Order: sequence, then C-alpha cells, then structure tokens
Amino acid sequence: MRHRVVTYLNRCIQGESSISSLTCERNGRVLRCATIELLRQNVIAQSRAFANGLPSMLAISVIEAWAKEYGLSWWPDDFLVRAA
Repeated sequence: MRHRVVTYLNRCIQGESSISSLTCERNGRVLRCATIELLRQNVIAQSRAFANGLPSMLAISVIEAWAKEYGLSWWPDDFLVRAA
C-alpha cells in the first residue's frame, strides 16, 4: 500500500473497502506496524508494513487473531503475508 491511502479513497467512499492501521508500542512509543485493507465482504485484501513491506510475524499473528475473532478471511493473493 506504500501508505498512500489516498489511492483507496474512492473505494472507501463507495463502501467497497476500509483501511485500518495496526499500532504497537515499543519503548513507550506508539508505532504503526501495519496497514490493512478490508473489503466489504469481510475479506482482508492486503496488509503491509512501511513502504509496502511485509508486516512482522508479530503483526501477522495479531491480524490473524483479529480475523479469526471477527470471522474475516484472507484474499488469496495476499498469501505471501501469511507465509512469511
């Protein structure tokens, strides 16, 4: 996503997707760990770290727990994140 959420603005306005930010705390500082695009169908389209990198294993495990708790599924093309 390269944190250019503005490119997703129309999809968000139309209700096709929403963008969320996963934050974590390190040494008393709150940092953004991942940006998540969730499609209207409760499907995680993608999750990325800074500069379109893969999220850390910790971030992935938090996202997976969140997905399980809320009945979300992963978009098949985002398999690289889950395989990291």
